Amino acid sequence: MSTARLFSEPPARPANPVMASGTQRKYQRRSAEGWRALLAQQAVSSLTIGAFCRKVSVSTASFYRWRELLQKNGNSGMAAAVTDRVSAANTPVA
Repeated sequence: MSTARLFSEPPARPANPVMASGTQRKYQRRSAEGWRALLAQQAVSSLTIGAFCRKVSVSTASFYRWRELLQKNGNSGMAAAVTDRVSAANTPVA
């Protein structure tokens, strides 16, 4: 066996969500803005939440969770929730 093969770089991963085999990844990570857009799309569609979630391959649990988080935190989106978690993690326990 040649040493060049043992120490070669692994092949580069594709930057888009299409895998090397040509199939798409099953799940997609969304930002708070992405979830806002998805919630807005559902609001103007004539579909129920369940039907909409099936159509866009999103779990209803994630849909409801993000809807609650974005409504609770208003325009700041997830920033307040993330800030709360970080400050709670850094607060010393008495």
